Amino acid sequence: MLMKFLNQKFKLFLLFFLLLILLGCSSSRPKPEPQKPPPVPQASQSKGKTIGRNFISEALNQFQFVKDPEVTKLVQDIGRKIVQGEGSNPDNFRFLVVRGSPSNAFAVPGGYIFVFDSLLSKFKNPEELAGVLAHEIAHVERNHFFQDQSKILAANLAAIVAILLSGGEPAVAAGGLAAAADLQLRYSRENEAEADAYAVAYLQKAGFNPNALKDSLQTIAFYDRFSSFDIPIYFSTHPSLTDRQGHLELMLGKNFEQKEYFKYPVDWQRIQVSLMAGQRPIMEMTTLVGGLEGEKKDKERENYLKGVGFLKAGRCPEAVLEYQEAINLQPNSAVYFGDMAYCLLQMQEVDRAKATADEALKIDPKEPMALIVRGNVLLHKGQARLAIPFFKKALESRTTDHLLNLHLAQAYGKIGEKLLEAYHMGRFFRLDLKPREALSQFYQAQDLVIPGTDLSFKIKKEISDLINRGI
Repeated sequence: MLMKFLNQKFKLFLLFFLLLILLGCSSSRPKPEPQKPPPVPQASQSKGKTIGRNFISEALNQFQFVKDPEVTKLVQDIGRKIVQGEGSNPDNFRFLVVRGSPSNAFAVPGGYIFVFDSLLSKFKNPEELAGVLAHEIAHVERNHFFQDQSKILAANLAAIVAILLSGGEPAVAAGGLAAAADLQLRYSRENEAEADAYAVAYLQKAGFNPNALKDSLQTIAFYDRFSSFDIPIYFSTHPSLTDRQGHLELMLGKNFEQKEYFKYPVDWQRIQVSLMAGQRPIMEMTTLVGGLEGEKKDKERENYLKGVGFLKAGRCPEAVLEYQEAINLQPNSAVYFGDMAYCLLQMQEVDRAKATADEALKIDPKEPMALIVRGNVLLHKGQARLAIPFFKKALESRTTDHLLNLHLAQAYGKIGEKLLEAYHMGRFFRLDLKPREALSQFYQAQDLVIPGTDLSFKIKKEISDLINRGI
């Protein structure tokens, strides 16, 4: 009986750690021109990496991650651009998209940044995503976690992650604890204000409009009025949105409004539809597309976006009908043909898929979906050597595509290239967030590679990252 009591007490204590690492954002007047943060003490760096590795290890078992390469590449590109512009090494950060209803983002020590797909789909543009990522990066860079001794004490517990991410009763208990928790369990008001101020500086250095953070808060505040019920208290990282927006407006003024800033080249509505179709695959696509803010309502665009929704939801026959309607209205879009070709391949209409992919490549020789289709058609016809150039060309723009690496591994395996088969299988497993399987493949590749070659250094880095970062 005593052991049972102690075990329950231990679990409840561990649950407090969730409050400590998920970012609660209080507000205070931000500092106008933050400077480069001082070096993080080595002990804190080491402890942060340990906490991060422990967290990500359990997160891989408990969370569902978005692996759509269009989404993951977007988040990684923007996150890495901010880190690089700020002057740090982008390889020290990992940016992941989690499936789930809490409209939030959070960071854990060691440079792991998580964004929930429900939040990402609500943003009006990629710049708002940049604003949120910059804030989370600032918490990591400013070492806020280790400025609170209670956080350090909790971080010493070896079993924290299993309790943090478990479902059922522990999650209910966490909600109750969070409701009664004092604000001292969150980051201090000063640290939150500092994170906002540094985020503005990071955005400016990276070439993004610094107003992006204020805009993202405005979007979150709008949805928070109507759907705060689906955000657990312990995930609520923006408790004083109005105050924070006011402080940012005072700091920013009109100094940044007339300048030209970097805009990430992406069809944002395509990203939104991809995310929402994944969240609710049986949702009526007309309603989904019609609800997109700022979306023009012409028939071609509507057909195309409905096609994207059906494609991402795995409903290829319906997707083909929508893409065909879009092509009838606009026959010069490589994207329409490429997406349609991919759907036809999934439906095993191989000849029609090849012909449609060829039409896409006539318009744009770099259209990735069409390249993937052409490569797969050749691969399944036993012409693996001819398929490889198509896959490699597609990989240039789809760098986070795990399935594309699988196709390459299969092609290299069929022609007896064991080294490249192992390397791309390693990449497939790593991008699929299966680190153990990835390490096994990279070790095989390491045994086969010629030392001193470019590929040997790539393999060595993959192994080092997996060991040190956990993913």
